[in-house]
Amino acid sequence: ATAWQLGGNAGTNPATNYIGTNDAQDLAFRTNTVESARLVGVAGANQGFFNVSTPVGTNPFSPQERMEVNGAMRLNGTTATANAGDIRFDAATGAHEGYSDNALAYPASGWYQLENVFGSRPKETYPSIATVICQYPSLGPAPPSSNVLALPRPWPIIDDPTFPNISSFGTLETPYSTFWEDGRHQFLYRAADMAALNICPQTNITAVAFQCAAGSGSGLQFRNAKVNMKNTLSASMATLDLGVLVPFGDYAATPFAPVLGWNIHQWNTGAGFQWQSGFNMLVEFCFDNQNWTSNVAVNSENTTYLSNYSLYCDACGSNTATCLYTGVCVPGGPVPPATYGSGSFCTGWGADGLAGGGCAMTTTTDLRTCDGTFQFNGAQGAFSKRPLLAMFAQNTAGAPLPLRSDYIVAQQGVMIGTAAWATSGAFPSQVFKGPGTLSAERGVFGGGLLLSDHVFDSYYAGSVTPADVALGKRYTHMPISEMANYVEQKRHLPTMDGREAWQTNGAFSVDKVTSQMWVTVEAQALYIKELNERMEALQKFLVEKRLNELRKK
Repeated sequence: ATAWQLGGNAGTNPATNYIGTNDAQDLAFRTNTVESARLVGVAGANQGFFNVSTPVGTNPFSPQERMEVNGAMRLNGTTATANAGDIRFDAATGAHEGYSDNALAYPASGWYQLENVFGSRPKETYPSIATVICQYPSLGPAPPSSNVLALPRPWPIIDDPTFPNISSFGTLETPYSTFWEDGRHQFLYRAADMAALNICPQTNITAVAFQCAAGSGSGLQFRNAKVNMKNTLSASMATLDLGVLVPFGDYAATPFAPVLGWNIHQWNTGAGFQWQSGFNMLVEFCFDNQNWTSNVAVNSENTTYLSNYSLYCDACGSNTATCLYTGVCVPGGPVPPATYGSGSFCTGWGADGLAGGGCAMTTTTDLRTCDGTFQFNGAQGAFSKRPLLAMFAQNTAGAPLPLRSDYIVAQQGVMIGTAAWATSGAFPSQVFKGPGTLSAERGVFGGGLLLSDHVFDSYYAGSVTPADVALGKRYTHMPISEMANYVEQKRHLPTMDGREAWQTNGAFSVDKVTSQMWVTVEAQALYIKELNERMEALQKFLVEKRLNELRKK
């Protein structure tokens, strides 16, 4: 009754029953008679410290912290809590992260990377590389009330430069397929498209737009048009997505006719739409018209994957025997069609099996026209074509800004440019030039480059412009003879700082070297001019001397 049993004890009281010592002695844990861990009980600063170690002789390793491990300790996996002081291992980044609830920490009340595994930002905390850094700016006012806009920046436009641009006119390719009465089109835009535009996840998209190559010549308006959107993991539109879509725009009360340029569809229904990180984006355009005219082409691109699934028909979708090609059209739309019955041209709403017209069509919908005289068959299919898509993407997520130290150390080369450029070429001509180098794909620009107009102004006019007075005071054109003596004594050009300045003031900036080289080239041009004038004068002297000698003979 007074011992701890191997099979467990019953009726214990944690207030009086415990495993441990009742004097100032350590509690040791052994396996195979060898000590594996020790809880310090000896009175002192380390009392209560826990040690996991291998003892050295009879003196185990003394812990210096509340818990100390003599050897490696592995922290693997995440944590179910987010309390201050929690530590987890993030397999995505290969680094440990700690949780902070300090508003002054970065990120405030969030996880931040513990190790500086890249050696690039010493003396600071910074987010793990899994944090999405998005730069798309806030846009300010909402889109105009008109459905047409020239769309100057900053509207982001999905137009992948690796995909050929085309004009889509086919009924299954353009969303504005008014050659048939009913249509449903679904287009897929991938997460990479959003990332390429630096659009933040959880960004409110409040308008989308398709670009028409020409307007609707007939003036036919879309009736009961709708725009729906969805975050999807599907990477291909091999079939119609019949899942739950987010209602985005309902234009039953506001018919419109496509015009040349960007045609805007604004969010006006449902809970709005936010693109989610890691998901692709599906955009659906559907409509239910009573008549038909010709299609309106939109500017599109050929993709390398199936990015479009579409259907069309004329007042189709009957599911009753009386309407199934017997000559009796049953009204199923918001209002009855103008005419129906045997021998009439069925230019009305879809039948009772397809209330809603194109927006209700599925891959199993009967696409034959409900008409006793004319039988038109609709169609459906998947294509590797999608319209260019403009979005009014209001940035709500923001771009996290890491706390900066007063310098950045790059132990490897710094590459500024695309990944393809950075990894191109083979040794020794590859773009990467080794540790400590800076390589830029397009150029390195600084704000300290100084114009050298004062060189020529001072030489030819004897004065410089007010903007160059400061530079002009420090520059004097040295005669060529003095320049030669200067170089002999100083071992550097008078227009270029030498080793002494380098050692005294430190290495020169790229801008300073460029400015001095600019001045040097112009000074050398003046020396060439002066030498040429002396050469011409000498040549003239020699010619006259020779002529005088000939005259004396």
